[in-house]
Amino acid sequence: MTKKSQQNELNNSTFSDKVEDSFIEDSCVEVLNIEPNHSIQDESKKQQESKKKSKFSAEDRIDSATYISAYETQQVFSTQTIEQLDSIGHFFNHHKRRYNKSVQDKNYDSESRKKYVKETTFQEINAQCETVERPVMTYRFFAGILNDVTGQHKSIQSNRKNYLNQTIERIEDVEEDIQRLSKKYYKLKDNQEKVPRVDFQEEKNKQLNVLRNLYTKKRHLLLKKEDLKDNKNYNIVFGSKSLLKKRHTLTNENDIQAWKKEWFHRRNLNFNLVGSWDEAFGNSTCQINYRLKQEDSDDNECLKNKTKNKELIKQREISASIHDISFFISIRVPYALESQLGEHIVLENLDIPKYLQVKLKREIDKHKLQLPNKKAISFRFVKHKDKHNVYKLTITLNEENVAIKTNDKKGVIGVDTNADHFAVVDINETGCIQHRFNVPLLLKCKTKHQRKAIIEQGIKEIREYALSVGKDVVIENLDFTKKREELHKNYNKEYARMLSSFAYAQIIMGLQRMEYIHGVKVHKESPAYTSLLGMTIAADKSMTTHQAAAYMIARRYFKLKEKIKNNFKFYHRGQLFTVNVPRRIQALNNLPKLARWFSDVRKYVEGSKLSQKIRNELKNDIVRINYGCPLPKVKI
Repeated sequence: MTKKSQQNELNNSTFSDKVEDSFIEDSCVEVLNIEPNHSIQDESKKQQESKKKSKFSAEDRIDSATYISAYETQQVFSTQTIEQLDSIGHFFNHHKRRYNKSVQDKNYDSESRKKYVKETTFQEINAQCETVERPVMTYRFFAGILNDVTGQHKSIQSNRKNYLNQTIERIEDVEEDIQRLSKKYYKLKDNQEKVPRVDFQEEKNKQLNVLRNLYTKKRHLLLKKEDLKDNKNYNIVFGSKSLLKKRHTLTNENDIQAWKKEWFHRRNLNFNLVGSWDEAFGNSTCQINYRLKQEDSDDNECLKNKTKNKELIKQREISASIHDISFFISIRVPYALESQLGEHIVLENLDIPKYLQVKLKREIDKHKLQLPNKKAISFRFVKHKDKHNVYKLTITLNEENVAIKTNDKKGVIGVDTNADHFAVVDINETGCIQHRFNVPLLLKCKTKHQRKAIIEQGIKEIREYALSVGKDVVIENLDFTKKREELHKNYNKEYARMLSSFAYAQIIMGLQRMEYIHGVKVHKESPAYTSLLGMTIAADKSMTTHQAAAYMIARRYFKLKEKIKNNFKFYHRGQLFTVNVPRRIQALNNLPKLARWFSDVRKYVEGSKLSQKIRNELKNDIVRINYGCPLPKVKI
C-alpha cells in the first residue's frame, strides 16, 4: 500500500468524525447551551454512539425548541420540466378536493388518511403481464394534501371565531342605536301631544323608517350569529370565494376566458411536499442535495472509478465551499404518474441565495452524516401567474434556537405596540426609568412588502438596544383582533383609517422571533388597565401615555405595586388638568371603577353629554392648570 493510499484511508476514517464533532459541538453550545469545556465530551460520545445506528428513535435526538422559517425563491425551468410540475400540481389538487369531499363531519384523522390512500387505486400491468391494483400515491405524498386541507379548515374556523366576536359587537351597537332612537321617537310623540299646532309627523316617519331598518339589520345579524356558532357548518372554495363570485359579474368573452385561466391557475398549479426529520434528506418525496460543479466533475468521476470510495466523495463534497457546489432537487413522482413522467423528476442548477445556501448545506450535511439533530425540510411549488416558465419555490426549514444573550437581573424593556409607533421604556429591577424612546411605524398607505420592511426595521432598533443593554423585552399578551377593536373605539375616524394597515399579528410575531433568531428573551404580560394607569402617571413623569403604558407593562413583569394615586395630572388636547380621585376608588384600588370614572372625566372636559348628577360630582374634582381658560360648555 502506497503512502498516498494510506493517507487517503486515514482521511476517510477521521473526516466524518471531525465534521460530526464540529456539528455536535455547535449544536450543544447553541441548542443545549452547554459549556464546551465541561460537558461537550460526554455529549459528543453519546452522539457518536447514536450515529452508529442506522435509524434514530425520538429519544436519541436533540429535541430543543425550534422555529420555522420559510424562504421563497424563483426558479426558471425548461418547458418540459414545467409540464411535468404542472402534471404533479394538477394531480395533487385533484386528490385534495376529492379527499376534502370524502371526509364526513370534517374529521381529518389518521383513519381517514389511511382509508383514502388505501381505497384510491389504479390498475397496472406488472412484469408477469398480470393486472394489479396499486395506490395512486405514497402516504408521504398524501401528507402534503392532508397538511393543506387541515390548514385551510383551521384558518376558516379561526376567521369564523373572529367574525362571531365582530357580529356580537355589531349587535350590541345596533341595540344601542335602537334604544337611543326609540327614546327620540317617543319624545317626538310626547311633543306632538304637548304642542298640537306643530306638525312632527314627517320627522316621526323618518325616525320610524330608521328604526325599522335597524330592526331588520339586527334580525340578519342574529341569524348570522347562529350560523357562525356552528363551527362545522361551512364549505371550502378551492380557488378563493372572491374569485368565484367575480365570475357572475363578467359578460365579455375575453374577460371570461381570462377568468377561467386564473381560476385553473389558483386551483391546480401549486403543491406542497411535507418532510420529516427521520426521512432521507429530511423529505422522502422531495429531496434537495448538492454536488460539485462542472470543473470538478471530471476528477470526481475518476475518483469514483478508481477508488470506489463513497466516503472520500462525501468528504470532498462536505468540505467544499458554497461557491464550488450546485444544488438540485429530486421529486418522487406519484405511482399513478410514473408511466407518464417516470419515477423521478430532477431539477438541476437551482437559483438559491447565498445566505440560504449556507443554511441548506448545513442541514444536508447533518443528514449525510446521520446526526441526531437533523431536521425536516419541506417544499411548496407555486407557478408564477404571469411568467409561464417560472415556479416560486418556498423552502421551509426547522431551525435551531440561538443561545439567550439577555436577562432580567438589571431590569427589563417594556414595549407598547400602537398603530403608528412602538413606545419603548427601559427600567431597572426596582422599577426606575433608565431610558425611553419611540420607534415610528409609518404603515399607512404602504404595500405589503413595504410594511414588512418598516416593521423589521422598527423591531431591529428595539433588538439592538436590548442587546446593547443586555435586558429582556416585555410585550403585551393580547389578541390582535381585540387590540384593533380597542384602538378603533378610542380614536377618531382618521386614526381608524390608519388601522387598516395595522399589522398587529405580524408585529407580535416579529417581536417573538427576536428570541429564536437573535437571543433576546421575550416575555408576555397582561395589558389589562396598563393604558389607564399610564394616563395617571404620564404627565408627572413627562412621558406620553403610550410610553407610560409600556412603563406599566415592564413594571408588571416584576410584580411591582400598581397603586392608584390620590390625584394626578393628565393632558387633553394640549391642556393640562389636575384630577382628584374619589376616596371610594382610591382606597380600594378598584381599577374597573377607575376606568368608568375616568371615562366620565374625559367626557366632562370635552363637553360631551353627561347627566346633571355626574357633572355636579365631577365639578370639584377637576382643576384646569391653564388659568384664564374656561371649561367648554357641557350638554345637558
